[in-house]
Amino acid sequence: MANVFCGGPSIGGAAVGLAFSCFFPIARMLIAPFITEEGSLIRFRVFFSKFLSPRLWGLGCLSGGLNAGLAWNSLVLANLVGF
Repeated sequence: MANVFCGGPSIGGAAVGLAFSCFFPIARMLIAPFITEEGSLIRFRVFFSKFLSPRLWGLGCLSGGLNAGLAWNSLVLANLVGF
């Protein structure tokens, strides 16, 4: 029974490496809206002003502008891919 766990540390190392390479970027992405350009944490008021920005939700394309917000572009692209 001693040879059952042969290679255990290498499997553990691979699992740690995989977890680090998957979860670290996702954690950074989820924390990014709460950090300012200077690197300090922001308040919820500032977070909501960033979240409700016209850069995300703008509909400039409907009024003669050149672009729509990122959320609308993503929604259209997701629907085109889905169909």
